[in-house]
Amino acid sequence: MSRPAAPGAATLRTLVARATLAPSTRNTQPWQWTVHADHVELELDPAVARRLHANDPLGRELVMSCGAALLTLRVAAAEALFDARVDVLPDPHRPTLLAVVTLSSTVVDAVFADLDAVVPLRHTVWSGFDDRPLPAGLADRLAAEAHVEGATLHEVPAGDRQPLTDLLRHADREQYDDLERRTEIAEWISAPWADVGRVVPAVAVVPARAAVRHLDLGPRTADRDALLLDHAPYVAVLTTSADGPAHWLAAGQALQRVLLVAAGEHVFGGFLNAPCQVDDDRQRLRDLIPGHPCPQAVLRLGYPLAPPAGTPRRPVDDVLTVRDGPPGAAEDPPAPALAREEGTDFPGDTLG
Repeated sequence: MSRPAAPGAATLRTLVARATLAPSTRNTQPWQWTVHADHVELELDPAVARRLHANDPLGRELVMSCGAALLTLRVAAAEALFDARVDVLPDPHRPTLLAVVTLSSTVVDAVFADLDAVVPLRHTVWSGFDDRPLPAGLADRLAAEAHVEGATLHEVPAGDRQPLTDLLRHADREQYDDLERRTEIAEWISAPWADVGRVVPAVAVVPARAAVRHLDLGPRTADRDALLLDHAPYVAVLTTSADGPAHWLAAGQALQRVLLVAAGEHVFGGFLNAPCQVDDDRQRLRDLIPGHPCPQAVLRLGYPLAPPAGTPRRPVDDVLTVRDGPPGAAEDPPAPALAREEGTDFPGDTLG
């Protein structure tokens, strides 16, 4: 039987399920997908955005998270031999509509498609790395992969990290000096059976939330993060040339592409994004980078001391709406190449 020129709704649902394995800020999973007969819409969930008003008032990290999911959808589509045409911010009257994706059967980039196999293996690392350097040539490849998606990786060598470490310490303290920020962070601490938020053991949820809300954890967090930064084999700042929703979406796609390529080499990523989250420190970070582009994330990469654990995902039906299409569209079977993606309970992890 020949492959259809475009996927049906069932295949699109499978691709969306794969996309939900992307990282997201505080594991908020802020995406909403709508499957139509011939395209998929990606929207920012406004309910999630309201819950991060203090920590992400412009929705920058939430849009980046949606960008990471968009890249994951593109990778899954390529594995299924579909090309993804993406129209970014197509409707000025719908500001939460971030992208419309139209798929068509075509010859795809095999190297890009191969990243699909890495999607369920990628996890965020919260602990330290061992002292092994990255494989030869990987840093250059990651910079090239980010560039393809419209972003730039600025590596910060070990001997040049002190200004970044100082900014990180200051930003950590600033975040925990703000009661509204702390309260929001506490709300995203979850038990293992929850499907959103940073997961901790069930018995620790209440004390962890109380500690974040009421204790001055800034100095302790600053000390921990400074050690993680100083001892990482590789540190880079991901930047874009300008700052706005289209650039944030590109940054998220670039970030996920970098993470997947690295994970394919058994190298995993963690984040120290506080300098990008505090306005004054973000400007100072910008001033540290040649050309003064817009910093979007601070990334560290290496070989984790312990295998990184995954976090749960929202059920795909919670983030997916299927609109009526032509007769039989919803019954089109998933493409054979995606047989291993039929399950949706893959492990995943958070962006920062």
